[in-house]
Amino acid sequence: MGSGKLASRWRYSEYQQTDGQIHQTSEQMHRRVMDQFDTLYAESAERPKIMAIAMHCYLSGVPHRIAYVRRAFEEVLSKPGVSAWDGARILDWYKKQAA
Repeated sequence: MGSGKLASRWRYSEYQQTDGQIHQTSEQMHRRVMDQFDTLYAESAERPKIMAIAMHCYLSGVPHRIAYVRRAFEEVLSKPGVSAWDGARILDWYKKQAA
């Protein structure tokens, strides 16, 4: 599917456009992370969940966004039973569960 068809499904008023790129506002980025987390956290009562947060430093590492990124991580990591692991640690945990 071409990018024009995909982009036509988006509501442009909810996004910032920069140099032909469409990006969410900082607040929308934070809300998206928290909505995903809230859903997975509720589901984790039945079985473990892994949440990946994909962010490119060009978007998330700029001064006007970093406070929102920090706030999202602080809120996520403040919940009981939540840990921040890298891929190697996740793999080690998985191998122990599968053994």
